Amino acid sequence: MSKPRILLAGDYPRGFCRGGVQAVMQTTARALAAMGDLEIHVVSPSPEHVQSRTRDDGRVRIHEVRVARAPASVRALTIDVAAVRRVIGEVRPHLIHAHSQEGHALAAVRSERPAVVSVHGLLQAQNHLLRGRRIWRKLRAGLWTRAERSVLRQARDVIVMSRHVAAAVERESNARVHWAPNPIGDEWCALRDDPAPGRVLFVGLITPRKDLETLVRAVQHMPGRTEVRIAGAVHDQKYFQELLRLTKELSVDARVTFTGRLSDDALRREYRRAMVVVLPSLEESAPIAITQAMAAGKPVVATRVGGIPDLVSDEENGLLVPARNPEAFGAAVGRVLRNRRLRERLARDGRQRGLRHQPGQVARRLRAIYAEVLERQGIYLPIAEQRLAQAVIGAQAAPAVPAGPGAAGAVGPAGAPREESAEAEMAATEVADEISGGQARG
Repeated sequence: MSKPRILLAGDYPRGFCRGGVQAVMQTTARALAAMGDLEIHVVSPSPEHVQSRTRDDGRVRIHEVRVARAPASVRALTIDVAAVRRVIGEVRPHLIHAHSQEGHALAAVRSERPAVVSVHGLLQAQNHLLRGRRIWRKLRAGLWTRAERSVLRQARDVIVMSRHVAAAVERESNARVHWAPNPIGDEWCALRDDPAPGRVLFVGLITPRKDLETLVRAVQHMPGRTEVRIAGAVHDQKYFQELLRLTKELSVDARVTFTGRLSDDALRREYRRAMVVVLPSLEESAPIAITQAMAAGKPVVATRVGGIPDLVSDEENGLLVPARNPEAFGAAVGRVLRNRRLRERLARDGRQRGLRHQPGQVARRLRAIYAEVLERQGIYLPIAEQRLAQAVIGAQAAPAVPAGPGAAGAVGPAGAPREESAEAEMAATEVADEISGGQARG
């Protein structure tokens, strides 16, 4: 019997991961393929590809499509849509799972194939933090806003990872909103702990949205032997140079190290040697760096913004501080570094939370969502293909989430009342975790 074909659309890593969405895409694809009864394809358009080609990543078939070099905001509405549409025609998937609200997602929701979109970040919110000349900043922000709104308003099903994102999606879209956590590889849960005294780690792109200026200024308020390591690719060269100048102005350049982009193995070594992982961002949805840190048993200090409080419960599995407050941030880091009992408690509770993101559990949760999407959007498929896909995908799906307090009167894409809001679904999932000891993610 042929296997149902699932097409993941989005930014897939070439070599090692650059950013959280790439890590989630790769882990999701591999976890679904490992189940053995699905044919997993990925379409990834990018001007960085040397040529268009098809390659295999284990059991995952990758369709790399080289597209013309143009601003990403322009490609999202034009070139990428056409490139992904061609691959959809070749693969003829039973279901498309697009990651992020860009051109590949626009092609998915317009494809007349069952489709669901994972919203990893809010482009409109992030646009406010763009830098550059005012006219280009406004133009770029306008194009991204148009792309995001087009995706959300045409999508019939959307996956979110935080209440922060769910609230924004429900303001823009009539799609059915599902919840599923971001997966992380099993290797993070098995990471050996070997912290270097006073080692503080940031992981992420070097970009104004991450507000590394606050982290650099916070070093002055940390214990004297603290070493801060900033691991990530430079996304904004001008901003990076400003940070280097700031470390010298504040005389903390000997205590701050920029590692640059790291391989997956090198990144795990950085986590292993850290005493605390930090994230001083101004806007986040469901940052993978925090999930990785918790699974690795590392205490977290982060800002109370966006979807971070959905991952970090203050004083339970991490510490939360106001954004743009170097004194509070430095004091919180110092508190963790100085207090071994606090550090161990935060790490222990964080690890329990991180274990919920194991790829097998997330894959089963996604299969439950896929089964529901096929039932709702199966009209796009021939009846025999629809029945095959539903039977196979539903076989290894996670148990259904118990009904929670719903949003009565909310309307789904076909005009039918929604069974529950995204927030209610997340709350119900947490109840299910408590009942089952965290084993089921349904």
